[in-house]
Amino acid sequence: MVDLKWVEHKNTFKIFLISIWWILVTIAVVNIEDNMWKEILAYSFVVSIVFASYHGKVPGLIFSIMSSVVSGSQAMDEFLLFSPFAQRILFQILFINVVALVTTSLSEREKKARVSLQQLFSNMPIGLFRIDSDGKLLKINAAMVHMLSIDEKQKLSSYNLKYFFVNSHEFLELFDNKDTGVKNSEVMLKKKDGKIIWGNIICRFKETDDVAYTLREYEGSFEDITDRVALFQEVRKLATYDSLTGVYNRGYFLAVTEPIFKEALIRRKPLSMLLLDVDYFKKINDTYGHPFGDVVLQKIAGCIVENANNSNIVGRYGGDEFILFLPEEDYELALKIAKAINDGVKSLDIILEGQKVHVSVSVGISNLDFNNDKNIDDLVRRADISMYEAKNIDRIMP
Repeated sequence: MVDLKWVEHKNTFKIFLISIWWILVTIAVVNIEDNMWKEILAYSFVVSIVFASYHGKVPGLIFSIMSSVVSGSQAMDEFLLFSPFAQRILFQILFINVVALVTTSLSEREKKARVSLQQLFSNMPIGLFRIDSDGKLLKINAAMVHMLSIDEKQKLSSYNLKYFFVNSHEFLELFDNKDTGVKNSEVMLKKKDGKIIWGNIICRFKETDDVAYTLREYEGSFEDITDRVALFQEVRKLATYDSLTGVYNRGYFLAVTEPIFKEALIRRKPLSMLLLDVDYFKKINDTYGHPFGDVVLQKIAGCIVENANNSNIVGRYGGDEFILFLPEEDYELALKIAKAINDGVKSLDIILEGQKVHVSVSVGISNLDFNNDKNIDDLVRRADISMYEAKNIDRIMP
């Protein structure tokens, strides 16, 4: 008889034998063509239940058989003395135990993988979401809850993502059922507390066949880029506007007006330009100080903008000089605006230590010369000449 106790107390050896079982199962699954193995698969569950009541003798015998394969002992010879039916049953029990071991291991791995995936979803620093085809929220992570200021106590399905969009057309463009590709866009969202945030949305359409119907959903991510957008807008503002007066700086002014100048030259449209210089500005700085001089420039810039038309483009050309671009306006209209600005500047209330300081500007006017002007610099040059002539006459010179 086989000594079962020798095997039952060798736990370490059992672990080694389990690894042998894995190899045997792999071979059996790959080469499962023999009818005997098909019978084993069919009846192994029933047989294992029947033999489970034999106080562990059958498992012990199986360990003995497997150990004999490894060690080369005569236990395998004793096993062969069993009838073919008994041999089949023993192998059935071996197989079902291995299958149970493998199934349990895979189930535990799958469970751990799902838990890890859920933790990853919940703890991602960017917002993650899933919505239905109408925009109703189906699932979001903690970051998305924070970004949208959603009340976690309220039912999630009561919220609709499209109502968070400041521009509704952006939602329609992103979540279009006809387009199944991945989409990426920068959008503005309005949180539940009313605050506006900028975000980068990446989403894709997902269609899942259910038992009763087809689920049409979207899944995506939302990254809050509000600080990045604010920084970009600040940089663009510094590159576009004069920081002191708030009008266009020289570089941006020329970049904007050059295409308009070229179009007017080709289409022979009227075009005028005003160049303005603050009178005695150096004396103002020397007498009252540069901080007061900055106030004067700010007041004059405001006066120019106030008297300009909506189509006019205002810029600070440099120092105490301002420039005004007048598309499709002839000399008469340009002169009218120049006089309005001149009168407005003279009436400015600029107070220093309780006293009103009077300031004035000299204005030069130039009109587009279709025959001689080649670029916008020609227009500026003639306006500059006119401005210095104006300083010796009535402060306005065509």
